Amino acid sequence: MSRYRQTDVVVELIELCQDRMDEIRQQLSYYRASVYKDEAASHIDGLIVQLRLIGGILNDDLLKEAFKDFDAVARRGIQNYIPGECSFSQRVTMLLASMGEHLRRIHVANFSNHGDKTYALEFAKNLRKHRTELLQICRQGTRHWAFFQAI
Repeated sequence: MSRYRQTDVVVELIELCQDRMDEIRQQLSYYRASVYKDEAASHIDGLIVQLRLIGGILNDDLLKEAFKDFDAVARRGIQNYIPGECSFSQRVTMLLASMGEHLRRIHVANFSNHGDKTYALEFAKNLRKHRTELLQICRQGTRHWAFFQAI
């Protein structure tokens, strides 16, 4: 991580999250219109796993809380059923809205944070630990892939 500042890496991670969130929104539209709901839901779940990994690297408590809420609503299942509403679609939409808010907050805090050494060391360690998984998330040849390849 010596070639890039922590703020640069955080911005790249946030942009990668936003790309995946856009892809989920597109897949969610397909899910709602499709008769192949299991296939579309499986693809969306895979993208959510990727977001969970990136969120873990960012190591933000409120972002982690958004995933905990998502999981808790899934466990409650039929208790939250609203007639005419797809619970999967609703859960994913709530997760994306919550993540959007937290990512904006992280982006602003990223530039106002002037060097918490403990966080910076933990962040670098976490990034190195998950670098291979992060590269697998990125499409080969993209700007994100090239950025994380260089780390």
